[in-house]
Amino acid sequence: MTLRRLWQLPSVLQWLVVCWCLVPVGRPLALLPAQELGETKSEQAPHVVLVAGTLHYSPELSLPLFAEELQRLGLRTTLVMGEGDPEKKTADVLPGIEALAEADLAVFFMRFLNLPDQEWQPIADY
Repeated sequence: MTLRRLWQLPSVLQWLVVCWCLVPVGRPLALLPAQELGETKSEQAPHVVLVAGTLHYSPELSLPLFAEELQRLGLRTTLVMGEGDPEKKTADVLPGIEALAEADLAVFFMRFLNLPDQEWQPIADY
C-alpha cells in the first residue's frame, strides 16, 4: 500500500496501520499476549520522536499523552517541543531536535515554521 493511499483511509484505519507497524516484535497488537507488550528491553526498543511545532490543535496536550501510550507499549519516546509560539520564533524554535538522529520513527505536528539551518538539518538528515 502506498503512503498516498494510506492517508486516504479513514482515520481509524490509519491508526490501526500505524499501530501494526509500530509493534516491536513484528506482530499486530491483537495477537500479542498482554505480558509481551512491556517486555521489550529499553535499549532495544524502537525510538519514536514526537515533534510539536505549532500551537494549533493543542499538540502540547495531545502529544505527551500519545508518548505515554507508546511507552506503555514498550517504545522509547522523546518529545521535542519549544516554548511559546514556534510559528513566530526564528531562533531556538525546536530545542532538542537533534534527537531525530537516533529516531526509528518521527511524528511531526507542525506548520509554518521558520527554522534556522542548524535546526532544519536534523530534519533533512532524517
